[in-house]
This record gives sequence, structure tokens and C-alpha cells, in this order.
Amino acid sequence: MSAGIIAFAVITTVAIPVSVSQAAQITTLTYSGPSTGNSAIINAFAAFEKANPTIKIKPVFAGTEQWQISLRTQLASGTAPDIFFVQPGNGNPTTMRQLAPPGYLLDLSKFAFSKLVPKGEDPVTSINGKRYFLPTTIAGIGVIYNKNAVTAAKAVLPTTWTGVLAFCDAAKASGRVGFALAGQTLWVTQLINYALVPSLVFRVDPTFDTKLGKGQASFAGSPGWKSSFAKYQEMSKHGCFQADPLGTSLDVADAMVAKGEALAVVQVTPLFPAIAGTAAAGTTFGMFALPATDNPSETWMPAAVGGGYGINAKTKNLAAATKFINFMATEKVAAQFAKDSGGFPAMPNSIFKVDPSLEFMNKLIKAGKTYPFMDQMWPNAKIQPAQYNGIQAMLGGTGSIADLLSGMDDAAQSK
Repeated sequence: MSAGIIAFAVITTVAIPVSVSQAAQITTLTYSGPSTGNSAIINAFAAFEKANPTIKIKPVFAGTEQWQISLRTQLASGTAPDIFFVQPGNGNPTTMRQLAPPGYLLDLSKFAFSKLVPKGEDPVTSINGKRYFLPTTIAGIGVIYNKNAVTAAKAVLPTTWTGVLAFCDAAKASGRVGFALAGQTLWVTQLINYALVPSLVFRVDPTFDTKLGKGQASFAGSPGWKSSFAKYQEMSKHGCFQADPLGTSLDVADAMVAKGEALAVVQVTPLFPAIAGTAAAGTTFGMFALPATDNPSETWMPAAVGGGYGINAKTKNLAAATKFINFMATEKVAAQFAKDSGGFPAMPNSIFKVDPSLEFMNKLIKAGKTYPFMDQMWPNAKIQPAQYNGIQAMLGGTGSIADLLSGMDDAAQSK
């Protein structure tokens, strides 16, 4: 996923006196990743450094779009970090299928963890049997809500599309916003239609993406894709969002939910801990799948590999980078990382316990009512920016749904 505000995180560690000979043995691993939802990896870095005192990690974080541009520039110029965040599938410039073919990612097939990755994750984590990054979590896209604010607004958690609009009405009647929307942050603009499409498209035709890749289907020709944007537009016209969503950043939107100014936000599960962590004491949060129809049994949600970590094929610190990947793959670390990320481990894990607030997602996964994030299965990385531009134009009243779908189709057909 994917204009965020650039935010740099600094890891503070306690200085431990070392001798000159010890200092000479310190290896510094460089890392690059998005700043959004990065608390889990910051915690993992600290744990890794504690377990490996002769290795230090020097991270640089940035807003998603800025990070993507920076990483691709560094990879092309040979100045990329030793390890970096890798997104699954094929939907944007920093996904596995965009980074592996040019030779930017080290083949991790011989790493022990590779054999533990479920077969269902192979399409978005490997190419022709070669594994190119360590998948860490299964993430979802759903509605994160402030329980205190929902109660104060006397709103009812929706199980139908009609209920979604009634939820917005209750919020407005209480002087609040139904759904905060960070329309200024490009990758966030896609989350509402992403949350709706599994129910509207892939529940009906799970082969849509395959057909799209073969030129046998189109966004404009899909009733489900049309409906997802129509419902998105309906939410906007119904007053479900704040007054200026296109002028609202991710941090501001999340703060609206944390403070109870908005009842909810459609977001990825890794942001659940971040939103809850900034709220006042005594504030509790929950999550549910966004309904797309008036039949609750038809509600699906996006749930898929949320990202992971790869090694620069040209790293000069291979031994240390290998230690980091193997460390992240251990059950104990993987379980803690998934907990900190608000998701599930991407590989079987006997230690992990599902957070009660995410049990709804666990049930949908087991029932087969989920689908990977849409862009992971798209034929190229050009569709997503076309979608961003089209959604912003739709929300701003300068573009139609037909324009949006046509732009996505043009991008899908381009080479």
C-alpha cells in the first residue's frame, strides 16, 4: 500500500561501554521502511540488538510514497540499505514482483523459514519457486472503532450496508463523524473500496484478477468494482466523512478516532495498536468487517500477507542480515511481532494467541471469506496510482466513477 507525511523514527538505546577491540567488531545493518505502523519493527530491532550485541541496526523511515521513491532510487544507484521492507505481490514499486526480477532481492529459498511458509502465500512471496522475502504477518482491512464514542453516540455497529449509513447518521446526530478519512494520504484513499470489493467482486467471481491479467475482464466491465466506488461515493455524499477529507492527513484522521471525534476509520490492522496507544486512559477499541450488502452472510474482508523483510542482493553485510532474517522467523519473535502489528503470524506459530478484537477476522479466514489485498494480484504497478488519482478526483468532485474505472483499465493494459 502506499502522500504520507515523512516521519523519521529514532531508536534510543542505552550506551554500553565497549573496548576499542569490541567497537571494531560492531557491524551496522542499514534498514529502510515506511513510517506507518512501524512500532512493531522498532521493538524487533531493539530485541535483535539485545540478542546480538555486536550488530547495530541503523533505520530510516519515511512516509509510504516517499519511502517507495527513495528505495527504488537507492536500489538503482547501488546505495540501498542492507535490509528493507518488502510488500507482497505486484501492486506497487516496492513489491516482491517488482523488486526480484531486476535482481534487487536476495533469494532466500535456502533459509529454513522458507519451507514453513503456507502454500497459499507462494504467489505473493515467491517467483518460480524462489522465495524473496520473509513474510511476517497476515493483515486485514476493516473498521477500527472507538467503543466509548460509539456508546456515547448511541450508534449501532453495522452488519449491513444500510446499517453503515445509519451508523453515520447516529454519529452526525451526536456531533461526531462516522468515519475519519485521511484523503491527503494517497494509500489510505483506496482502503474503503478495498474493504468492499471482496464482498462485491471476489465473493461472486474469485477469478476476476486472473481474467484481468489475461485481458478477459475489466474494471469498467465489473458490476462489483462499479458498486464499490458507488458506495464509497455514497458514504461521502451521505456525510459519513469529515468536512475536508482531502485535506486530512493520516495522523489527524487516526487522532480523530483516538479522541472520539470520529466513531471509526477504515484501516489496516497494523494501525490498530497505534490508534489505541494514543487514546486517553479507559478508551477501548474494536474492529469489524465493513459490510457491503444488506445480507450479513455476504460480508467478506481483505486479509493477506501484510509485508515482510528482504535482503539487498548486493549487501556487504550478508552474515548479519542473515542473522536478522532468521531471528525474525523464530516463533517467539514472530508471535510478538504479530501481536505488536495487530495481525496474525504469516507462518504456523504455536505460541501466538489471537487478540479478542481480531477474532472476527480469524473466523472469516477460517470460513474462506477473505481475499488478498487487491493490488497484490494486479498485473502491474501502474493501476494503483491511477486508482489514487481517480479516487481523489471522485471525492473532490472533479472526476466521475466512469473516469476512475477507465483510468484503472488503461493502466492495467499498459506494459
